[in-house]
Amino acid sequence: MNTRQLKKEQRRQEILLQGLELFITKGFKATQISDIAKRVEMSNGLFFHYYQNTEKLYLELVTIGLEATNNITKNTHMPAIDYFEGISKFLLKEINKSSFTAKMFVLMDQASRSLDTPSSVKEVVNQVNTSKKLVKVIERGQSEGSIKPGNPLTLANAFFSSLSGIAQFRVANKDLELPHPSWLVDIIRKWESIWKY
Repeated sequence: MNTRQLKKEQRRQEILLQGLELFITKGFKATQISDIAKRVEMSNGLFFHYYQNTEKLYLELVTIGLEATNNITKNTHMPAIDYFEGISKFLLKEINKSSFTAKMFVLMDQASRSLDTPSSVKEVVNQVNTSKKLVKVIERGQSEGSIKPGNPLTLANAFFSSLSGIAQFRVANKDLELPHPSWLVDIIRKWESIWKY
């Protein structure tokens, strides 16, 4: 990548970051191109060299969220409890390291619930169903004896909702101390399997 391409990519990243910030604080409908352009110190005209409109920017952010979700729900071949420990450690580390990750949890939640979300974005958001993707891992963990009995979808929802809630609280309170990853896993862990040893 040459210097010009690198500079253009850096500007695109700035637009993504500032767009994300504005979308989660003002909402999609209230966020204008001029708001984003002002934040990244560019003209409205220059903004159009990167994105046709705010909907295209919003769509790209939600697509990033979908891809991230697909990545964390990919490698489920390991023992179930190890998988949940791994994603808990990874996501809490990312939330701690980068406000972008925590803000993406907020954006994805807003995009799924808001009446202002454009239909093109809703189509992508509707593809994100982390809890359903985790059901098979929960069921396998129940068979392995490491995950507590109960409705697998309910357990997956409890686990992922807790993780999402932590991320959203972190956006509102940057000083929030994050829990130990094992605390999240304990929501679904079958305790008897530990006490046997």
